[in-house]
Amino acid sequence: NPNQLASQLCARLGCNHPILRDLESKVVGAWLMPASKSLGFSPSAASRVFESHFWINALCMAGNIAACGGTSGGLDVWNMETGEPLMSLVGHSATVEALAIDPAGKFLVSSARDCAIRVWSLDSGQCTKILEGHDDWVRAVALDSSAMEVISGSDDNHLIVWDMQTGEKKATLKGHEDWVFAVAVDEVGKFIVSGSRDHTVRLWDRASGQCIKSWTRADEVNSVAIDPSGARVVSGTDEGLVQVFSTSTLECERVLSGHSGFVKGVSLDQTGKICASAGHDETVRIWDLDTGKCLEVLHGHVDDINAVVLSPDGKVAMSGGEDNAMRLWNIGAATSDGRPQHLREVRCVAVTPDGRLAASGSADHTVRLWDCESGECLWLLEGHEGIVKRVAVHGGKGLVASGSVDNSVCIWNSSTGEKLYQKRKHSDWVRALAFSTSGDILASGSDDCTAILYDTASG
Repeated sequence: NPNQLASQLCARLGCNHPILRDLESKVVGAWLMPASKSLGFSPSAASRVFESHFWINALCMAGNIAACGGTSGGLDVWNMETGEPLMSLVGHSATVEALAIDPAGKFLVSSARDCAIRVWSLDSGQCTKILEGHDDWVRAVALDSSAMEVISGSDDNHLIVWDMQTGEKKATLKGHEDWVFAVAVDEVGKFIVSGSRDHTVRLWDRASGQCIKSWTRADEVNSVAIDPSGARVVSGTDEGLVQVFSTSTLECERVLSGHSGFVKGVSLDQTGKICASAGHDETVRIWDLDTGKCLEVLHGHVDDINAVVLSPDGKVAMSGGEDNAMRLWNIGAATSDGRPQHLREVRCVAVTPDGRLAASGSADHTVRLWDCESGECLWLLEGHEGIVKRVAVHGGKGLVASGSVDNSVCIWNSSTGEKLYQKRKHSDWVRALAFSTSGDILASGSDDCTAILYDTASG
């Protein structure tokens, strides 16, 4: 679609130059209203696709209502049950950066690069209030519908608490030393949490406006979430990590790795135990925060993902990104019986002599370890950058080995799922693997016409 390509080009170049703005208005402006509809299915049967006419930066969801915002000030509202576009909201003059919706789906809050925050009635589609006070792009908004308050974060390094009915500022929270990328608020009125380009996650006391704790990370913090009770905070960073903090101990509980790009969105269910994360590796991941286990990896987007939201019951996730698509996922629906599966064809399997454990390698670049009796997937093992051509298991040593077209050999601990080491000593695809009887030695064979022996203890 030439118009869609032109819109994406303008978005990627920033649309700040007058020539680009003129190009966008000529090529794109004529077809911004009304929103178009296209429903289909992604490579995963669990995903429904809503195609937008803009690059999606922000999402929110309440009941059967979903909204997405993005480039050119685009802001669309959908009925998720029927797949019908309900309305396009026109008002922002620049890219929409963040959205929040009340649980009843009656009103919507949006913020944008035009430095404004808008409150919309979803009954009438009209903007009922404009909140102005930030001096730069407003990248984040959160909503407390019970207190009728909006919390915003901006490139002016500040957070502002607003009275949504009067439009007046109630408080300005200062402490970040760089752009504020994300804000979230609990449902009990205790905490506000924020993430920033200054590499910190800050926890604020809602009543006093004081910063209780600042967690410093190694890279920029792109996204934050807090569970409804205020007990647990989650953040996503440029390192591709999802980090979990306790508001009672003020300590980092877990660091979850798996994404290979920026984590741009995180969201929690009502219990605070299930987390969805999404980022610039084109995947959505579902995590059990109590165990730290990745429950599912959802593939379907064909470009970076900028936002994800999880339903309160944890059964549905929605993601949106730079492929102009909003995808609705049924969590746990990877197979007909609810069990996880590889996302592409299985290329190799290996079973322990006692028949208790099996390993499988796939074209989806992953290895899965299975309990043969229950059929349960024990671990999803990630680290390869290409098709996994061979796997081997040694039950006595508790080891799994894998070889890939990325020329590497990985050895994993079958009890913990931990990657012990990854070696790239071959110069071509790894086609063969075998453990010695004792499990002390691993042999690999490759298309480079060599065989290599590894000490499994040291690599």
